[in-house]
Amino acid sequence: MYVTVGASAVGGCEFFLLSPYESRVHAETLAVVSHFNSERKGELDVGSTLNMGRPWMSGSQMDHLLVSLPYPYGPDLENAYVGGRRVRFLWLLPVYGKEVDLIKNHSLEEFESRMDECEPDILSLDRPAVC
Repeated sequence: MYVTVGASAVGGCEFFLLSPYESRVHAETLAVVSHFNSERKGELDVGSTLNMGRPWMSGSQMDHLLVSLPYPYGPDLENAYVGGRRVRFLWLLPVYGKEVDLIKNHSLEEFESRMDECEPDILSLDRPAVC
């Protein structure tokens, strides 16, 4: 698990990314997302998507991130209290471009429903797309 520290200073959110392997690229990804969110005054929220312009990891075709609720960990992580201050943690889920199209053309709920039906291995570098 890779987690931002300090991103919540703008927008109130920290972000995390799960990975099956340790890689420096994840720290870079979180730095880019954190910077982008601060430049946009905290506009990233659940349902936002980001085109990374490259796969999230070598060996994967997923080149987008979906900002999602932290489903693997539940609401206690989403609304954590750090030093008496509420900090919202959001999950950056790697997704395919065609899954982004599904979200934009239908809905986030449709995508999540298909994910629930398929129960994919979310840490797989080549999980099947849910479209």
